Amino acid sequence: MYSIVLLLMLYDCKMSAYLDIYELPNDVNRLIFDYLLKDYQFLNALKTTCKLLYKAISVFDIAKLMLSEKLGLFSFRELCINPECYEDTYDVFTFIHNYYYTRYLHYRQYALNATTIIVNAKFYNINSHYCCECLKKFVLVGCNSNVIENYQNAEQVNVVF
Repeated sequence: MYSIVLLLMLYDCKMSAYLDIYELPNDVNRLIFDYLLKDYQFLNALKTTCKLLYKAISVFDIAKLMLSEKLGLFSFRELCINPECYEDTYDVFTFIHNYYYTRYLHYRQYALNATTIIVNAKFYNINSHYCCECLKKFVLVGCNSNVIENYQNAEQVNVVF
């Protein structure tokens, strides 16, 4: 109820006689504004329709919200996004992880999607379309020769620089 009245109040850019925003508790105001100001489309409409808030809302704030919304979306994939994943990971999975196991059939690896990686003994939560070995090879390590890779677990990224 309050958010609709507040929305109408902000849209008209004038104070309403039947609801004073200053009479609401601070935590209620914070909840309402946090909800309303997280939508970049609402913020853009508020900027273009209200002369008083035109200077208060910057284009940078709207762009920052748009970028955070775009980066917040993550589409899960089943297989690694690297088209050469089969060739790039063949040696590691055949000769290190499976120790020349004759029944092992190498295939394109599964993507990590949402996982925890270990870099320099610190844990990081990431979203990645790469498999474990492609992420290490193309994103984290590259051509850096001063890297120690831990191959104990085939589904875990564990590197030390």
